[in-house]
Amino acid sequence: MTYIPQHSGEYQEPHECQGCERQGPFQINTDQSELVDSQEIRIQEPPKGLGTGETPQSIGVDLHDDLCGQVTPGDHVTVVGILRAEQLEDGSNKTPLFDLYVDGVSITQSDELPSELTDEDRSKIIEVSSSDDLYEKFVDSIAPSIRGLEEEKLAVLLQLFSGVQKETDGGELIRGQLHLLFTGDPAVGLSRILRSAAKLSPRSTYSNGAETSKAGLTAAAARTGGTDGPWELKSGALPIADRGLAAIDNLSEVDGDVMGALTEPMEQQQITISKASIHESIDTQVGVLAAAAPKYGRFDQYEPIGDQLPVNTQLLTLFDLVFTVTDSPDPDEDEQTATHVLDINQAGEQRQDDTEAELPESAEAPFDAPFIQKYIAHAREVHPVLTPEAKDWITEFYVDLRSKGADEDAPVPVSARKLEALVRLSEASARVRLS
Repeated sequence: MTYIPQHSGEYQEPHECQGCERQGPFQINTDQSELVDSQEIRIQEPPKGLGTGETPQSIGVDLHDDLCGQVTPGDHVTVVGILRAEQLEDGSNKTPLFDLYVDGVSITQSDELPSELTDEDRSKIIEVSSSDDLYEKFVDSIAPSIRGLEEEKLAVLLQLFSGVQKETDGGELIRGQLHLLFTGDPAVGLSRILRSAAKLSPRSTYSNGAETSKAGLTAAAARTGGTDGPWELKSGALPIADRGLAAIDNLSEVDGDVMGALTEPMEQQQITISKASIHESIDTQVGVLAAAAPKYGRFDQYEPIGDQLPVNTQLLTLFDLVFTVTDSPDPDEDEQTATHVLDINQAGEQRQDDTEAELPESAEAPFDAPFIQKYIAHAREVHPVLTPEAKDWITEFYVDLRSKGADEDAPVPVSARKLEALVRLSEASARVRLS
């Protein structure tokens, strides 16, 4: 009996029998072989925190025994292992190039929100939560370079805190994440709000619809190592942002198949992949914040709003809130906007010139990004419960909203999904106040 250790990805046979020196062919004896579970995964550093234009780095990880099957695509993990190098081959010839991989020793899933909170942080958060102008301070901290759009920024604030995910007696999950759609004329500042929201969220991705494929947004199964290689499941922007925020700019520029692929992850909070030997469901418990241009580039005041929205009715009903933003001339507003923009540019020029810069009060963010992320992490530990008074108020508001939505002149019909949207908004508002 000859024992040959199998250390690489290729099957190694003995050159000759150690007893009789006969040279093959040989047959493996599975009864006396030691078989172990093996899995190869690829991890990628989170895009958050990378510099402009910097591409996230990735590396393969070899897992064995009970480490296999611990994670699924889209999970955020911490891996401990030994860095190793494998020499690459060109056909039967070895090359001077080496590929790095990690021989995994342990793998654990990261916490939902990675912000570390100290006792001092929690004390400050509790103190701030009792401020009379709490909402105003948070709203002013979202894209402070953009003047106005307070309602849109307030909606983003509630989305960052999110509602509470619930499970029914039958095992059905009711999502807590909020979905928002901004549709507006060019140059109204929606893209900056999306980038600011992605920066403030403890976990997020930012995608440009004009450059996004279905696989890049959701997930895809693809062969590795050529046409005969094994199948590998690759996660897109939505799974990577799981339990966070996925900002999608220029949604109106995506292809039809990409638009259609958003329905399942937004409604079911998961993506189902069935291809070849892969049958997998990937979690996408993510809030979608999308911005899009109207169908004809700008809103036409003489056409119904509903006819100018760039998404189909089915997808539209999945958004908890839909905002339309128009750019109409107004001398007073235009003067204030010009003053705001020029003051910001002047302060930026002073910084470049190493002189003391003084931002206009309207462009100062009361809270910085690290504090907001810690506040959100603390608030996500709060699980609000509807009071009888809140239930009565939501019911009354929904019935009134539903009656207005039944009007044939209403831009978007109000479906029963908006009732759950009201619950999510109420829960998010309670979390902002830590109540």
